[in-house]
Amino acid sequence: MTEPTTDPLDLRSLESDAPTELDAGALFEGVAEQVAAEKGLAAWLRNRATPERLGIAIISVVAISLLVLLLTGRVDWPVYPLPRMGWMLGGLGLLYLLMVWIALLPAYKPTPQRVVIVGLAALGLALPFVQGLLPMAHDLHTMSLQGAGDDLLSKAVACFTFGSIVAIPLVVIVALLDRDRQGSGFRRLFTALCGGLAGILALQLHCPITQPIHLIWGHATVATGMVLMVGLFHAVRGVRRR
Repeated sequence: MTEPTTDPLDLRSLESDAPTELDAGALFEGVAEQVAAEKGLAAWLRNRATPERLGIAIISVVAISLLVLLLTGRVDWPVYPLPRMGWMLGGLGLLYLLMVWIALLPAYKPTPQRVVIVGLAALGLALPFVQGLLPMAHDLHTMSLQGAGDDLLSKAVACFTFGSIVAIPLVVIVALLDRDRQGSGFRRLFTALCGGLAGILALQLHCPITQPIHLIWGHATVATGMVLMVGLFHAVRGVRRR
């Protein structure tokens, strides 16, 4: 009985499959490239301590709101009830703080339970509609009576566009502040809600229309629109990466 012969080609193939010696130089170069890629504004924002990141997000929405107020503030300030304005802005502001706190949650913190995520997201989407359904704040200014009837669509689209223009920069800022490079779904959701609420808050400072139907279609929909836009953006981005 003959012994099986070994084909040298097989031996060479086995040798080629064997692990090669670690190239320390190439490994160092790879790490150096990753460190270099972390430079710039995005890396600087992401590397701030959590209180600093939260502070930047808060300062950003305050700065944009003040800019809107100073440049395009509503014309019915003299007749708008100040208590109503106070709790409208306060409610949106507190909700923004809650959303940004969840969006920028440190990586070492446990992921919130699903019921918490759903409940807070529903609150962020629903509050603007609840505010819009309230009785008119006043009817003492001619511009406050617009936004219903024939000009419902045009005024609603104009305000939705204005709110979205304000919201998008806030979405970008909060996304840059997020340390989660993989982009967890719940973080994307609350990042979008941060931008949407900032846009609605800016509209409250800008638009003099007090008609509930306008507030529902032109203002409250900004948060929902941001969630859909961010979701679509990441969906398209995911398809392109495949």
